[in-house]
Amino acid sequence: MKRTDRSRIKRLRYVTETLCLAQDYLETSMDTFDFDTETEQWGILGEAAEAIEKAQARLRFFCVSCNKDTSGGEYYTVSDELWAASGLGGNDGMLCLRCCEKRIGRELRPEDFTHIFPSAEVWEQHVAGRKPRSTR
Repeated sequence: MKRTDRSRIKRLRYVTETLCLAQDYLETSMDTFDFDTETEQWGILGEAAEAIEKAQARLRFFCVSCNKDTSGGEYYTVSDELWAASGLGGNDGMLCLRCCEKRIGRELRPEDFTHIFPSAEVWEQHVAGRKPRSTR
């Protein structure tokens, strides 16, 4: 794994841990806040917990190489061998299509995808945005 990947993964884990600590703080300190009603107290806690969960879920979808948010249709799975060729382990994070291609040293092909294929719109945009290969 590249050094930059380790630092990005470390940063994402730090942010996730920070969000978990914030959630723990909110849950343990709700009694010290001055609320008019218990319903108001639990409503605010619920909203905060929901915001924390959404942030944690979004962090999972950021490319570990370029920090692109891949949740907009760029979620996919490839074979274990191909993923290993990218330099990442099973739970090391996500790669956008472009970064995956850079890491494996070739363009992705439809047969590379296993269980989940990127959305048709994202795939078409990705393929259209590839630089043409020089022919000699």
